[in-house]
Amino acid sequence: MAPSTFVDQQRPSSGDGLGVDDSELELGDQDVRPSGADLTGPQSKQHPPEVRLLRHTPSLDGLRGAAWFGVFLTHAGLLSFFSTGQTAMFVFFGLSGFLITSLITNEFALRGGVSLRRFFARRAYRLVPALAVFLVIWLAVVAAFGSHPWIRTIPEHHSPGSAEPFNVALEGVGGAIVYLTNWFGIYHVFTGYIPLGHLWSLAVEEQVYVIWAPLCLVLMMWRRRVAIGVALALAVGSLIEVFALEFTHHTGDHLYMGTDTRSGAFLLGGALAMIWAHGGLRAWRRRLPNTAMAALAIALLAAALVWLQPGATPWVYALTWTAATLGGPLLVAALVERGDSLLGRMLSGRVITYLGRRSYALYLWHYVWLTWLRSLGWMGVLLALGLSLASAELSWRLVESRVLARKRRRESLRTQSTGVSPHPVAFGATG
Repeated sequence: MAPSTFVDQQRPSSGDGLGVDDSELELGDQDVRPSGADLTGPQSKQHPPEVRLLRHTPSLDGLRGAAWFGVFLTHAGLLSFFSTGQTAMFVFFGLSGFLITSLITNEFALRGGVSLRRFFARRAYRLVPALAVFLVIWLAVVAAFGSHPWIRTIPEHHSPGSAEPFNVALEGVGGAIVYLTNWFGIYHVFTGYIPLGHLWSLAVEEQVYVIWAPLCLVLMMWRRRVAIGVALALAVGSLIEVFALEFTHHTGDHLYMGTDTRSGAFLLGGALAMIWAHGGLRAWRRRLPNTAMAALAIALLAAALVWLQPGATPWVYALTWTAATLGGPLLVAALVERGDSLLGRMLSGRVITYLGRRSYALYLWHYVWLTWLRSLGWMGVLLALGLSLASAELSWRLVESRVLARKRRRESLRTQSTGVSPHPVAFGATG
């Protein structure tokens, strides 16, 4: 593989945008009938299908926290004989796809349509402020200490590091602001090494959101089954591309950071969210009990944990990539269907759910702390973990929660002044 100025010459380590959390799902777990169902189509003589609304699920917080810790271990260069970070990434993408599609499905069921303007505004409120603060502070540190080698070590490979030119740091910030870090890395746009390599996955998620949200809405306006079918077909297409790249040896950074190659788990998560919302998993449980579905998901992820490794043969790598793509969304669906299961209770503990609720800021900050401190050995890893937790808590208290509270107050005032909620932009759906 050709050297990259974006990431180390090994397979890029994983991370995740973590920009979606199900705290936005405040509608309760209940069955409703779509408010704006189109009764003029071929199903007009039937009642519109019931839709289950997803509520906040603590075990998903725990799953997110456990996955983040797996990414931290990989970036710290620990448990290198397991593919913890890579496997965790598929869980994150599957979780994001499930939750984002659930937000769309919930609003569609309640209002008969979805306001894309409000949808993307919520994403901006959730993601941009914490990212902006992080980038400003990181750039200030580079401006002050850019001549020191610790400023851009590669923590998981214990490299000695070197100075970071300020113009190269500006390139990294620019790529992050426009959510194109992954493609800038793939096409070697950066003129030097960027110690913000973990932000490639945030870029992937945002690019998928921009494409999938309007596409999902249009397809749901047509037919729900079409939306599910298209999501599954696109996911299969993504996996076929992975096989093609592996067997033609044209992998490089594209396979690991490409939006097209990484979207499979996201799209499968979206398809499962729509299937769950319309009761599909209830039918599955008669053939495949929830415990069996969770066990299958864990087995698939365990296979990836062991065999999704650099140097694996094309068959092994592509097949374990497929296993992880299936396992991540399946595990999310199993937890949503039975949050009170043994696994669900294990993932609902106080510590693990705390990590999940702070996972976005933990994602932003942990890699740079490891970059700066990993050369100190175990002490550096422990310091990076503690400082990551402190940075995430400060980010939540001083930035994220305040911005979200301001958004809620603004929406409340708008509702009081108009007497109605913001009107959706689309109407009607048939099953």
